[in-house]
Amino acid sequence: FIYWNLNPESGISLILAGGVFKDDAMGSFDWGWSADVEGTFGAYSDWMLKLSGHVIDSFRQYSEESFGAVAASVSITRRF
Repeated sequence: FIYWNLNPESGISLILAGGVFKDDAMGSFDWGWSADVEGTFGAYSDWMLKLSGHVIDSFRQYSEESFGAVAASVSITRRF
């Protein structure tokens, strides 16, 4: 886990992880990795923006039992 503080209201975090995982399409556990990046802007303001991206993948060559996913999200919060 790494966090870069851009200013008192904004920052970017990076999380890297490795380990074993399994889903119902895989015959056995397999090694894999994941990476998550999240930016928070305006944490103490009336408006807050969160941007995030996520990647997870197995070390296997692409086959019926390999796994990979990519996701992204945008969130805007208005405080009253």
